[in-house]
Amino acid sequence: MRAKFTPGPWKIKWYDGSASIIAEDGHGRLARVFARWPYTQNQEEYAANARLIAACPTMREYISRKAKEGDGEAIAKVRGEL
Repeated sequence: MRAKFTPGPWKIKWYDGSASIIAEDGHGRLARVFARWPYTQNQEEYAANARLIAACPTMREYISRKAKEGDGEAIAKVRGEL
C-alpha cells in the first residue's frame, strides 16, 4: 500500500523566529524546522532548509512527470518502494 501525504502546496509560517511548514489549507503544522544553533547561527541556511521542505510537493509532482518519461526509479524512491 502506498503511503498518503498531505497534498500541497505547503508554505512556511514564521512564528517568533522559528519556521513551521503548513499545508495551504491551514489544517495544522506538518513539520517544524530547527536551526543547527550549537553548530551554526546561519539564518540563510535555516531559511533555505525551510524553503526546501516546503517545496516537497512541487518536487514530487516534477519527479512524477519525469517518471512518466522513463525514470521510474526516481518516483519509486519517493514512494518508499526502493
